[in-house]
Amino acid sequence: MDYRTYQQLRTYCAHDLRDHLNLPGYEEVMRVYARANGELGRLERERQLGLSLFQCRDLTPRELAAAALLADVSNHRAIYMQVEESPEGAEPAPPLEKSFAEQLAKQTRRAVKEYAVFLPPAEQAVLIENFENALDASSGTPESAEPPATVATPAKPGITRHKLRTNSLDAPIQKAIKLAGNTDTAPVFVQLKELAIGGELPFTGFVKDGALCYTDDNNLPATMTKAQLGKRLIKYRQ
Repeated sequence: MDYRTYQQLRTYCAHDLRDHLNLPGYEEVMRVYARANGELGRLERERQLGLSLFQCRDLTPRELAAAALLADVSNHRAIYMQVEESPEGAEPAPPLEKSFAEQLAKQTRRAVKEYAVFLPPAEQAVLIENFENALDASSGTPESAEPPATVATPAKPGITRHKLRTNSLDAPIQKAIKLAGNTDTAPVFVQLKELAIGGELPFTGFVKDGALCYTDDNNLPATMTKAQLGKRLIKYRQ
């Protein structure tokens, strides 16, 4: 997916999710995040935001479709960036395998069409046509034996799984312990919550009913309560 198409779709998503994303300084936070973690890091961050919002029960059907689309287009753009671009002179990822590229296009097309039904007919037709034209433009990607190393089998709702490190919560928990100066549950949770809201991976930046939302090692949305943190801290007290 080229940048122009991604940006067009992202604009639609951001507009419909404005009540959830238009927090003070959100766009500036995204720019800072991109400078610190690169564009791929920013795309992964927004993919996680889309996934988290998709799990919210109080969103309207249109907002849910926008959240799923945000996750899909961020994922799609990130994958093609690894193929098309060579950051800092590094070798780009090998071209996508044809079957994988078709599967990726299929899942993103589904998200686009499920969102487009909420648009006026004329606008709906233009959005779908622009997306299909962008797919046609990228369909000439040569076939390769393997997809990029960071990409694995797609997972519902139409989101491609990415390999995450084992025990991905260990690093932020250890950082929170260091900031708290001890392993007591209450102060560590306070520090962990600050890290989570600030975008420390694998947290998504959302807090739901007092629990910290994150993406687990199976790439599925999950939450951590203070009680659950207390159980995890036991090993650090031994």
